[in-house]
Amino acid sequence: MKTPEEVFPEYFLIRVNEFNDVATTPIEEWLDYLKNGRIKENTTTPGLAEAMKETARNLKSIGMPSEDIAKVTGLTLEEIKELS
Repeated sequence: MKTPEEVFPEYFLIRVNEFNDVATTPIEEWLDYLKNGRIKENTTTPGLAEAMKETARNLKSIGMPSEDIAKVTGLTLEEIKELS
């Protein structure tokens, strides 16, 4: 049987319920997205822009109007139109 160190060589314990609303590092931006569904407009955090587009794609697939998707995700109507 493997020990936790062999399965998870490095890990972090994060108390999300005490997370403040100012995301400054990539991990904080991911936590803000996971906790509140927010992504900063000018984010450079790897994967968050793709997560925002995936959210928009999912909302579009269930028939949500593009204007509402734009409000939720911050994407432009043209960006939403280009999603497959």
